[in-house]
Amino acid sequence: RIANSLDEINAQRCHAEREADRRRQVVSDARVKLAMSANPELQALQRRCMAERARDEQSLFLLQRELREEQDRQHEVVELEARALHKQRDDASALQSCSDLRSKRVDVRREILFQISQKEASCNEFREAELREDRE
Repeated sequence: RIANSLDEINAQRCHAEREADRRRQVVSDARVKLAMSANPELQALQRRCMAERARDEQSLFLLQRELREEQDRQHEVVELEARALHKQRDDASALQSCSDLRSKRVDVRREILFQISQKEASCNEFREAELREDRE
């Protein structure tokens, strides 16, 4: 119970301190406004500060927009590079396939030529055998 009471008192004290700080800030702001309304130099300074702040905010807005546009361009470039790399890989794969097919054609051609030469040799042997038989 005592701990709860102490926590409650502490919370009330913190709340009172925050409220006092807020009131001091309100009073301070009111004094500044009063001083500014009575002093034309301070009013001019405030207007200049507000104008500079507006320019700074506009510049910040433009820079943020430019940054977003640049990020969009960079994203687009990355996508284009990714597509180009993918196409390059596809092209390399197609080139490898063509090379493999060409190699297979060469192998088949060699095999066919070998078979033709074997058949020609067989035919020649057969003719020679027939010629020998005819002579005999």
